[in-house]
Parts: sequence; structure tokens; C-alpha cells
Amino acid sequence: MVCVHSCSDGPIGICRILQAVFACLFLFIGITCQFYAGLNVNDVSLGNLCNTYSGSSEVMDEAAFNELFDWVQKDSCSRNEYCCSTERDERCVNYDRAASFYLSPTLGAGSDRVDLLRYAGPFFWCKHVPQEVAMEEETCRNKMDSSPGTDPQPCKVWPEQAPSPEANGNWYLAPSSVAGTIFHINCNDKLQVYTDFLRAVYGQQWSDREVDAAASEFYSACVVDKGSSGFILVIGPIMAL
Repeated sequence: MVCVHSCSDGPIGICRILQAVFACLFLFIGITCQFYAGLNVNDVSLGNLCNTYSGSSEVMDEAAFNELFDWVQKDSCSRNEYCCSTERDERCVNYDRAASFYLSPTLGAGSDRVDLLRYAGPFFWCKHVPQEVAMEEETCRNKMDSSPGTDPQPCKVWPEQAPSPEANGNWYLAPSSVAGTIFHINCNDKLQVYTDFLRAVYGQQWSDREVDAAASEFYSACVVDKGSSGFILVIGPIMAL
């Protein structure tokens, strides 16, 4: 205000331009802080989630996903379904079918919403199951088929899935029916598991560049979700003002 009252029209114009530049600069800083807060300040590591869920901090990797898809292939053969091959590169597990094992209907994410895989429950991200289900033969899919619309946890995704070596899992504190629990998981942790998932699904069909491109889209969607959410602390809005 001092500049406006003490300057002629020329300096007033320059002053307003500088005000606009500084306003845009602070707005940019505010938006940057929002994304930083969403991706770092309010994050939980995937290992911590898995430790809560099963008692083990190990996350899913390409080998574990391949175990699942090999079982799916054998199960298809035993049922005489449309696709049956003993060769890993010729198995009939596509992205939609693979994702359907992890998308819980209680999240509103059925098999037709594979784009929501980043909100899948802990049993997509975590390698082990709680020891409570070590002796169970029924899989998550069997439970969901027998009781549609219910949360099947805890359960095995495939029959040979290994239980946690520790009997201290608290799976009920990491419910797959609450999207917020998964929402707070670090995007970089999710990205590694999702990349291994893609490599297991597509095998030799996709090049490393294609896998990286798809994984990059997944990561971008995760970042945007966090950056534009309402829980993003107060640093961003304050700086924007």
C-alpha cells in the first residue's frame, strides 16, 4: 500500500505486476508443498502395513505373483476351462483376471475397475498371510464367491501362500474394506510391487520400457490422488495464501 500511495501511475503498474508474480510464486510453492506433504509427511511404509496385517514386513514380489498365476493356470486346466497350458509364457492370466483376485467388492472396486488396483487390500501388497489362516484350504476367491459383498480377510490368495513366520499379525487393524488405510501407503513402495505384478502378468510379452511406462502411469495416479486430497495438512493452503 505504501508503494501505491507514493508512486505515480508508472510505478503503480510495475508494482502490480510484481505483486502478481509473487502471488503466482507463492501459489506454486503452496501446490508443491501439498504434494510433498501428501507423499512424505503423511505416509506409512508398506512394510509397516504388512507387519500389521500378517506379522511379516515382506511385500509381494515377481516370484510370489508367479506362484499365484501358476496356480490359476493349473486350476484352469483342472476345470477344463477355455485356456490351458503348462507353459508360463502361454498361460491365460491377463491383467483383468489377475487384478480381479485383489479387488474387493466392499471397496466398490469390482473386476471391471482394474484402474483402482492401487486401492487393493493388504493381501495384494503383502507376501505372507496371518498365521490364523495357515491351515485353511479356502482361498479369498472362494470366500468372496460364497459370501458376495463381504470382506474375506484374513484369507489365502492361493492355497500355497506362505503364512507369516511370526504369530503377531493384527490383520483386523489393516482392513481391506477401508480405502483410507491403503491411501496412506507410500507411492514408491506401491510402485515396486505394482511393477513386479506387471512383470509377472506379461512376462516376455512386454519389454522393460513398456512395463516402466505402465508403472509410471500408476505412480502418477497415486501422486495425483495424494496431492489433491483434502487431508493434505495446512502447509500448502497457508503458503498459497
